[in-house]
Amino acid sequence: MLRLIAATAIAIVFCACLALRLGIWAGIPFFKRLSDRMETRKRNDEKRYSIRFDAERISIVNHRISHPRPINIKWSEIERLIVFKRDLFAVDLICLSIEFQDGRCLELDEDMDGWKPFIAAMPAYLIGCRKLDEWFSAVASPAFATNPTEIFRREAAME
Repeated sequence: MLRLIAATAIAIVFCACLALRLGIWAGIPFFKRLSDRMETRKRNDEKRYSIRFDAERISIVNHRISHPRPINIKWSEIERLIVFKRDLFAVDLICLSIEFQDGRCLELDEDMDGWKPFIAAMPAYLIGCRKLDEWFSAVASPAFATNPTEIFRREAAME
Protein backbone atom coordinates (compact mmCIF):
# COMPACT_ATOMS: atom_id res chain seq x y z
CA MET A 1 0.00 0.00 0.00
CA LEU A 2 2.79 2.40 0.95
CA ARG A 3 4.58 1.70 -2.36
CA LEU A 4 1.40 2.50 -4.27
CA ILE A 5 1.01 5.84 -2.47
CA ALA A 6 4.68 6.71 -3.09
CA ALA A 7 4.43 5.75 -6.77
CA THR A 8 1.26 7.84 -7.15
CA ALA A 9 2.90 10.85 -5.51
CA ILE A 10 5.94 10.54 -7.79
CA ALA A 11 3.70 10.29 -10.84
CA ILE A 12 1.74 13.39 -9.81
CA VAL A 13 4.94 15.42 -9.25
CA PHE A 14 6.36 14.20 -12.58
CA CYS A 15 3.19 15.16 -14.46
CA ALA A 16 3.07 18.55 -12.76
CA CYS A 17 6.71 19.26 -13.70
CA LEU A 18 6.09 18.13 -17.27
CA ALA A 19 3.00 20.33 -17.52
CA LEU A 20 5.02 23.29 -16.22
CA ARG A 21 7.78 22.69 -18.78
CA LEU A 22 5.25 22.44 -21.59
CA GLY A 23 3.43 25.55 -20.39
CA ILE A 24 0.08 23.78 -20.01
CA TRP A 25 -0.66 25.41 -16.65
CA ALA A 26 0.90 28.78 -17.50
CA GLY A 27 -2.49 30.52 -17.29
CA ILE A 28 -3.06 29.52 -13.66
CA PRO A 29 -1.43 32.18 -11.42
CA PHE A 30 0.15 29.76 -8.92
CA PHE A 31 1.80 27.70 -11.63
CA LYS A 32 2.82 30.83 -13.56
CA ARG A 33 4.67 32.13 -10.48
CA LEU A 34 6.23 28.72 -9.90
CA SER A 35 7.38 28.53 -13.52
CA ASP A 36 8.79 32.08 -13.37
CA ARG A 37 10.72 31.30 -10.19
CA MET A 38 12.12 28.11 -11.67
CA GLU A 39 13.23 30.09 -14.74
CA THR A 40 14.80 32.79 -12.55
CA ARG A 41 16.78 30.22 -10.59
CA LYS A 42 17.96 28.66 -13.86
CA ARG A 43 19.13 32.06 -15.13
CA ASN A 44 20.84 32.73 -11.80
CA ASP A 45 22.92 29.60 -12.32
CA GLU A 46 24.75 31.60 -14.97
CA LYS A 47 26.58 34.06 -12.74
CA ARG A 48 25.35 37.50 -13.69
CA TYR A 49 27.39 39.48 -11.19
CA SER A 50 30.76 38.96 -9.61
CA ILE A 51 32.17 40.45 -6.43
CA ARG A 52 35.87 41.33 -6.29
CA PHE A 53 37.69 43.19 -3.55
CA ASP A 54 41.06 44.33 -2.30
CA ALA A 55 42.29 46.37 0.66
CA GLU A 56 40.81 49.60 -0.75
CA ARG A 57 37.56 48.72 -2.48
CA ILE A 58 34.85 46.30 -3.53
CA SER A 59 34.01 45.95 -7.25
CA ILE A 60 30.73 44.54 -8.56
CA VAL A 61 30.67 43.59 -12.25
CA ASN A 62 27.59 42.77 -14.36
CA HIS A 63 28.68 40.09 -16.87
CA ARG A 64 25.54 40.21 -18.99
CA ILE A 65 26.35 43.52 -20.62
CA SER A 66 28.85 43.84 -23.44
CA HIS A 67 31.21 46.39 -21.85
CA PRO A 68 30.80 45.96 -18.11
CA ARG A 69 31.73 48.97 -16.01
CA PRO A 70 32.24 47.88 -12.40
CA ILE A 71 30.53 49.51 -9.46
CA ASN A 72 33.37 50.44 -7.10
CA ILE A 73 32.79 50.93 -3.39
CA LYS A 74 35.45 52.04 -0.95
CA TRP A 75 35.38 50.18 2.33
CA SER A 76 35.39 53.55 4.10
CA GLU A 77 32.07 54.53 2.42
CA ILE A 78 30.16 51.68 4.05
CA GLU A 79 27.99 52.85 6.93
CA ARG A 80 25.99 49.72 7.76
CA LEU A 81 25.62 46.06 6.70
CA ILE A 82 22.44 44.03 7.15
CA VAL A 83 22.20 40.35 6.21
CA PHE A 84 18.77 38.85 5.51
CA LYS A 85 16.96 36.20 3.47
CA ARG A 86 14.62 36.41 0.52
CA ASP A 87 11.98 33.70 0.14
CA LEU A 88 12.25 32.28 -3.39
CA PHE A 89 9.40 29.81 -2.91
CA ALA A 90 11.34 26.53 -2.67
CA VAL A 91 14.63 27.96 -1.37
CA ASP A 92 15.93 30.96 0.52
CA LEU A 93 18.51 33.40 -0.82
CA ILE A 94 20.88 35.04 1.68
CA CYS A 95 21.40 38.71 0.84
CA LEU A 96 23.56 41.55 2.10
CA SER A 97 22.33 45.14 2.14
CA ILE A 98 25.15 47.71 2.05
CA GLU A 99 24.11 51.14 3.28
CA PHE A 100 26.28 54.16 2.48
CA GLN A 101 26.88 57.42 4.31
CA ASP A 102 24.81 59.35 1.74
CA GLY A 103 21.75 57.09 2.21
CA ARG A 104 22.20 54.91 -0.89
CA CYS A 105 21.90 51.11 -0.62
CA LEU A 106 23.28 48.23 -2.66
CA GLU A 107 22.17 44.61 -2.37
CA LEU A 108 24.42 41.62 -2.96
CA ASP A 109 23.46 37.95 -2.66
CA GLU A 110 24.93 34.49 -2.27
CA ASP A 111 24.36 33.61 -5.94
CA MET A 112 27.00 36.13 -7.01
CA ASP A 113 30.43 34.86 -7.98
CA GLY A 114 32.94 35.68 -5.23
CA TRP A 115 30.32 35.80 -2.44
CA LYS A 116 32.04 33.32 -0.10
CA PRO A 117 35.52 34.92 -0.12
CA PHE A 118 33.92 38.36 0.17
CA ILE A 119 31.84 37.41 3.23
CA ALA A 120 34.86 35.74 4.83
CA ALA A 121 37.06 38.82 4.24
CA MET A 122 34.63 41.53 5.42
CA PRO A 123 35.73 41.46 9.10
CA ALA A 124 39.34 42.08 8.03
CA TYR A 125 38.39 45.27 6.16
CA LEU A 126 35.57 46.53 8.38
CA ILE A 127 36.66 46.62 12.00
CA GLY A 128 33.77 45.47 14.18
CA CYS A 129 32.03 43.49 11.41
CA ARG A 130 30.69 40.17 12.68
CA LYS A 131 32.16 36.98 11.20
CA LEU A 132 30.06 34.47 9.24
CA ASP A 133 29.90 31.95 12.08
CA GLU A 134 28.57 34.68 14.40
CA TRP A 135 25.52 35.56 12.26
CA PHE A 136 24.79 32.72 9.84
CA SER A 137 22.55 30.60 12.09
CA ALA A 138 20.49 33.66 13.13
CA VAL A 139 19.82 34.46 9.47
CA ALA A 140 19.46 30.89 8.17
CA SER A 141 16.78 29.72 10.59
CA PRO A 142 13.91 29.54 10.73
CA ALA A 143 13.54 28.83 7.02
CA PHE A 144 11.58 31.24 4.81
CA ALA A 145 11.68 34.05 7.39
CA THR A 146 13.52 37.26 6.49
CA ASN A 147 15.58 37.32 9.71
CA PRO A 148 17.34 40.68 9.15
CA THR A 149 20.56 40.86 11.17
CA GLU A 150 22.86 43.87 11.45
CA ILE A 151 26.48 42.73 11.19
CA PHE A 152 28.22 46.12 10.97
CA ARG A 153 27.52 49.74 11.86
CA ARG A 154 30.22 52.36 11.53
CA GLU A 155 29.28 54.29 14.71
CA ALA A 156 29.40 51.08 16.73
CA ALA A 157 32.80 50.23 15.25
CA MET A 158 34.18 53.65 16.20
CA GLU A 159 33.26 53.33 19.89
